[in-house]
Amino acid sequence: MASHGPRCVIILRTEQFGGRERKLLTDLPIGNGVQHVIAIDETRGNVDVGSHSKISVTREACENIGLHCPIDFAWRNGDYCLYLARQQFPEADWFWMIEPDVEHSFPHLAHFFALFDPLQSVDFLTAHLRPAEAGWHWAPSAPNYRTGPWRCFFPLIRLSARAVDLCLHQRQRDRWALRSRLYWANDEAFVVNTVMQAGLETRDLNSLDVPVYADDTFGYTPLDGDATAFRSEANRLFHPVLYGDAYRARKNRIASATNSLAGRLGRKLQRHI
Repeated sequence: MASHGPRCVIILRTEQFGGRERKLLTDLPIGNGVQHVIAIDETRGNVDVGSHSKISVTREACENIGLHCPIDFAWRNGDYCLYLARQQFPEADWFWMIEPDVEHSFPHLAHFFALFDPLQSVDFLTAHLRPAEAGWHWAPSAPNYRTGPWRCFFPLIRLSARAVDLCLHQRQRDRWALRSRLYWANDEAFVVNTVMQAGLETRDLNSLDVPVYADDTFGYTPLDGDATAFRSEANRLFHPVLYGDAYRARKNRIASATNSLAGRLGRKLQRHI
């Protein structure tokens, strides 16, 4: 019997649903085997997403498929959205996941996704793919910490169905491992190292002939959405793009953390590792 499910699922991972999320959904490609779904944090209660397809990210839903849920799992473990999506769309071959503070300067976001359609052999696409620095906070939680972990960046990723299955099975096994429970890996430490250890092909989003992001405008430093200068280059991704009070609050948090005693001691320690 012919399959009628989507071939590719694009997951919008979010903790709220408002105008920004609605706008992003209108920018995503749909049809021709592509399905959208909103993976939304409902650990504090139901969130209305209207008629859109939804994955409810709750402790109960994650524990029901054998996942360990630390107190901050909805933030720490974005990969759980992929496993829940895999249950909901078992016939899909590919899973993209994007966060709402990702913006771009492509004519349409469909142009970005189409760039990677030819890369059928690649199981994991991500940004900032590189060996982890000694001072990276999540490095000790990585599955291969002692043999040299890698790191990646999770706001916009693509995994094959087999990579999602592999990671889910490893998460389920790690649930009973003391070392893993003591320092439960975040999504960026866990997925890239699990996939690479298994020998599945992993590539950076910038591995194409023309880069799609720059380090200074696709990372952790917030970008002022009311500014225009960073959008001057065409066909680029940007993250995190924040507006108004959200932008100012993030900048203030970063400044506070940088100037705190813990922050100064951490940087001093890293210089001596």
